[in-house]
Amino acid sequence: FMIKTFTKDASTEEMYEAALEDGVFLIERYLEGEPLEALRKEVLRQLRIKGINYRPGRALRGSHLKAYGNNNAIRQVFSEKWMYELYLMITGGEDRGYGKSIYANHDYLMSAELERNGWLHFDRNSCWKYFVYLSDIEKDGGAFSIVPGSHKIGKTLHTEAWKLTKYYNDVKNRIEIDYPEIYENIAVTPIEMPAGTLIAFDTNCFHRGGLVLKEGKERLVVRLNNFK
Repeated sequence: FMIKTFTKDASTEEMYEAALEDGVFLIERYLEGEPLEALRKEVLRQLRIKGINYRPGRALRGSHLKAYGNNNAIRQVFSEKWMYELYLMITGGEDRGYGKSIYANHDYLMSAELERNGWLHFDRNSCWKYFVYLSDIEKDGGAFSIVPGSHKIGKTLHTEAWKLTKYYNDVKNRIEIDYPEIYENIAVTPIEMPAGTLIAFDTNCFHRGGLVLKEGKERLVVRLNNFK
């Protein structure tokens, strides 16, 4: 499946159509040069001072976007007018939690064991996410993977799963484990792209993080979670 790929001058209407139809799109070379390097440096700094160690490397489970100063590279990248406008188009004009949290990962250790987000899943809290590659990422270097168009069935599964429990940790959301009959019939698309690529997606789409499978590879990514 070819994921729709835009340039920076694409209209929010084009992006909205892709969001409705496929639940995901890319913007190639969204960040380049100094803006890309500034974001990379700031994300590494945040990981160093506020991140936690985990099996593949270091992870940041972070603050609301507004916690970062106006001149901070993270705040600047994710405060673009078009991002918020598109988010409101997706939510029907209601701000349900734009900029709810910033997450980042720096995976540089080879690992054969999946983290929870390494399983194909839909998020337990539905979000519209903006996800930026800060390193060149190939399949054996932890490429993010997604099933375009699965946000429609994912929304149904999400609704039904929450009807069965009121506890976040009990919501069944892993496709291989909880919905094996669905997993057998889907094609997962890895996104192998250079640093500076932006991925925008509906977390009801089935998706997963990747493993670093080759010595010397790294996966540095940052994402903005927006409740929908």
